[in-house]
Amino acid sequence: MSKLATLILDQVEKHPALADIFLDTNSPAGINGALGFEPIEPEVVITYDSLSELLNARYGGDLCTKLKEFNGSDDFALKIGNYNFRAALRSTFAKTELSLTLRWIRDSIPHYSELGLPIEVGELVRRKNGLVLFTGQTNSGKSTSQMALIDYYNESIAGKIVTLEHPIEYRFKRKRSCVNQREIGVDVPDFITGIRDTMRESPTLLMIGEIRDQDTLIAAIQGAESGHLVFASLHTNNFENTVDRVCDLLTGTHAESLRKTFASVLRAVITQQLVPSADGKLRKLAHEVVVLPEGERAIQSMIRKGELQQLGEEINKRRPLMHVLNDSLYELIVSNEVKREDALAGSYDRDGLEKRLA
Repeated sequence: MSKLATLILDQVEKHPALADIFLDTNSPAGINGALGFEPIEPEVVITYDSLSELLNARYGGDLCTKLKEFNGSDDFALKIGNYNFRAALRSTFAKTELSLTLRWIRDSIPHYSELGLPIEVGELVRRKNGLVLFTGQTNSGKSTSQMALIDYYNESIAGKIVTLEHPIEYRFKRKRSCVNQREIGVDVPDFITGIRDTMRESPTLLMIGEIRDQDTLIAAIQGAESGHLVFASLHTNNFENTVDRVCDLLTGTHAESLRKTFASVLRAVITQQLVPSADGKLRKLAHEVVVLPEGERAIQSMIRKGELQQLGEEINKRRPLMHVLNDSLYELIVSNEVKREDALAGSYDRDGLEKRLA
């Protein structure tokens, strides 16, 4: 085993909350752990030869030449020892340097309740159709929560699950449902093609790794409208911002009609933020959960009419059935699970949280 591989395994053992390992040529190695970015100590400067040795099985030692075949960018699964990683290799500085980011993929999928998600999130698997959105910034645990809920569906309901991922992170075992996992760029060329192909297979649950553009969003909405349960993710930081982002993406001739359809198929938005634990060893999940009850009228009407500024007030009226991120952060502070300053740093409404803590 190479020295770099040994270094990587050491970081996995030392940091239970490890998310990413950053390996850039001619730069010190670093990690993204419980406290965010940290340099690896003692300092280790990554060389071209050490990266080449680590990735020899994929590239045969000729990294730069092979990477050009991927236009300077390659995403793939990597196994080191007994651990699995999602690898993202990029060329930088006019293709004279290399940057490798490794995301540690856990072997087992946790139960959604172990993540700290409330029971009403788990009940979403009982919905027959509709759109469920998982939102938050990068490294907020969206993928893990989606996978945990899909696995709960797999345990609870007999159906057909199709996932469209880039790349595949967890491997599902068949339980009560049949599970087909498809990787973008390997099994299907892109999300939109994958969605359209999947709709012909009568899935009961479709997971879309990420909505990045209008076409993918429209396909997801149409899939939910046609009677499927659809899980997807967006890089937005709360319910209002999510609805606003969706409405911004829905432009053109049929924009108004599509927004009305979105309002009618939306079932829930789960927004997440990971905050360092008080002891600095782990990360705690803070969440904003807006689950629309069967027969919802008020929020759907606001979305259809574009009255988005009223959404926050409506959610506040429905506490504790719905709650915003600050509610979750507040509970983590008063239970001494996280430090006040870390919770404030993770809030999109810092002033509101400070007033509540005063």
